[in-house]
Amino acid sequence: MTTYTKRPGFEREVSTSGPSGNSVSIVNSTTVALADAEVFTGEWEDVDSARDVVISVSTDQDGTYSIQFSPDGINQDSTLTRYYRTNQINVPHRFTVTRSFFRIVFTNDSGSDQTYLRLQTHIGSYSNLNAPLDSTLSQDFDSVAVRPTDPNSEIVLGTRQGQSAFLKFGFNDDVDTSAEEVIASFGGTFTPLTTASTLILVSSSASDTSAGTGARTLFLEGLSSTREYQFEFITMNGTTNVTTVNSYLGVNRIVVFSSGSGMTNAGNISCTATTGGSNQAYVPTGTGVTQQLIYFNPDGVQGQIRGLSFSVLKLSGGSAPRVTIRLRVWNPKITNSTYVIRRFNLDTSSSTDITRIYDVPIKLDPTDVLWATIETNTNNTIVDGSMDVIQYRLAAT
Repeated sequence: MTTYTKRPGFEREVSTSGPSGNSVSIVNSTTVALADAEVFTGEWEDVDSARDVVISVSTDQDGTYSIQFSPDGINQDSTLTRYYRTNQINVPHRFTVTRSFFRIVFTNDSGSDQTYLRLQTHIGSYSNLNAPLDSTLSQDFDSVAVRPTDPNSEIVLGTRQGQSAFLKFGFNDDVDTSAEEVIASFGGTFTPLTTASTLILVSSSASDTSAGTGARTLFLEGLSSTREYQFEFITMNGTTNVTTVNSYLGVNRIVVFSSGSGMTNAGNISCTATTGGSNQAYVPTGTGVTQQLIYFNPDGVQGQIRGLSFSVLKLSGGSAPRVTIRLRVWNPKITNSTYVIRRFNLDTSSSTDITRIYDVPIKLDPTDVLWATIETNTNNTIVDGSMDVIQYRLAAT
């Protein structure tokens, strides 16, 4: 081990230098596990002659680390923050030296003690990181992706960590002039829950039961009382109510997970809140999945609407409806306010379809609840719609 001084008062203690003078820092590396809320603070280290600093971390608890730079080893002028999450790919991070001095600060903010910590700092000159062509790219990989694939396709395939695609689709087969209605198979109005409730599921057919010819089990996904993603499997009991184990603030989707010889649900499956009895989801006969343009964005996730499409017609009476379609968003976390973020007017005598592709996506903030509504001047109006959403998990979550 060698020790040398580059400037008075700042000794840099390193292991034996590797290729091109690269070295492992002693004062900004540690293997001492941290208790909950405990902080490891490295020492200001002279990196004026180096090009890069590379940080590698491995531990069994979530944490946050800051890479700090200073021009004089006293004033902290630059801080770059990274998040260690045990449920994500944690890759080394390379930082370009931008000031003469550097140190690292790692905080165990997981709520539990670590049982091990391996934090190592390399100082020197390093090339770009790389990853195998068929690997899942970490959400904050420092490498440059060069494989010739479409990012949206990779999101659907699950090879882009922290990103996922969510397709919403739905219809309303009977919109009347009396009131604005939600574009969902259960129709009428929609009001988001403000208090989490268990949900009651029941079918109009006795065949939707654990050993029946229709839907036997369902997969339900939605938001918990803290507006985080949760799911559960439900065994149906025909026309007898079944109550969920978990409480929900909203349902994003219900899917027939297993079925009998009929290969789908034999009846209409309704999902209502135990508290208040409001409609939260509905699986029409033979569809196997909810049909509703209602989307709940989880906390810690930014949503991006990439595309929208609507089709409107009238089956009886021969007239051409004029309709207004609105996208409504409620943000319960910050403003507790509802907004109309898009409005479309359609005269079906000239056109029956609307399609919008957004090169600059419509952003949805964490906890946003979005639903589409339709208003018509003609009874018995029918509307179908779909919406493409990309979910981006925020780095700090």
